[in-house]
Amino acid sequence: MTLWELTDYLAKLMNRSPLKIQIKRDAAKLELTTADYCKSLGQLKLDNNEEIMILKTQTSYNKVPLINPITGHLVKEAEVIFTNLFNIFSVPANEIPNLDLTISTKSERYMTKQTALNFLQNAVAHNQST
Repeated sequence: MTLWELTDYLAKLMNRSPLKIQIKRDAAKLELTTADYCKSLGQLKLDNNEEIMILKTQTSYNKVPLINPITGHLVKEAEVIFTNLFNIFSVPANEIPNLDLTISTKSERYMTKQTALNFLQNAVAHNQST
């Protein structure tokens, strides 16, 4: 289960939007980031008996454009988010079977059919729960 799936599950129990719930770790641990929500609970390396807090938030989100109308490019915030998601769901070139690896592609990352499917499934799950 990912942290996002846990948040979604708790939100349903509380009859709230998952976007109105915040999960915090023990004060001695690093604060959870947006990227952490795509990680499994095992990847978060929670300590035995570590306390987590589930908080109801009143945060409201404003809709903002993803494309700068003047430049036609992604706004910086969207670029950071999409880059982060790509880094989470992509895999190194050397992990893709039957890929012709050249010197220029060895360090590159790719989204395979499976990793793209994982990304889309997470996006759909997020969209359905909001």
